[in-house]
Amino acid sequence: MILRELASCDQAAFDIFLDQWEDSSGLSLIYGLIGGLDFESYIRILNDARDGINLGSQDVATTSLFFFFGEQIVGKVSVRHYLNSYFEVRGGHVGFGVLSAFRGKGVATQMLALALEYCREIGLEKILLTCEETNIQSIKVIIRNGGILDQSNESKKTDPKTLRYWISL
Repeated sequence: MILRELASCDQAAFDIFLDQWEDSSGLSLIYGLIGGLDFESYIRILNDARDGINLGSQDVATTSLFFFFGEQIVGKVSVRHYLNSYFEVRGGHVGFGVLSAFRGKGVATQMLALALEYCREIGLEKILLTCEETNIQSIKVIIRNGGILDQSNESKKTDPKTLRYWISL
């Protein structure tokens, strides 16, 4: 298993992944994909996002990493290089999602561990992850990777409540 950015040779695997992703409830991490956009243009959008180019007013530099199991893509991680006021409350430094068929098998835990290695490589020392209090699976993945609940978040009112976890690298 490997976590990496997309390359031109990944189009067939990505097309299959995208079909399966759209069937997975609760997943909305296909950043930048707009109907009718060709794959090479999508890769350019992801590269621009990584490099902090052409960002929207609420966006930050973000690397999109895809988790490959053999030739198949089974998950995606978004690593935000820094936080703005929005991502300090929701989203944090890292967002992740796994195809339904691969949930509950340790894939997300391994995927996040590899994403944390990438975070170290780009110079981050402390990572914020957020999730809704009802997302028990994500909470378990975050804790397995060293996440410590930020108790100072108790005063923030969101519905459902958003939990904030910190991981020191």
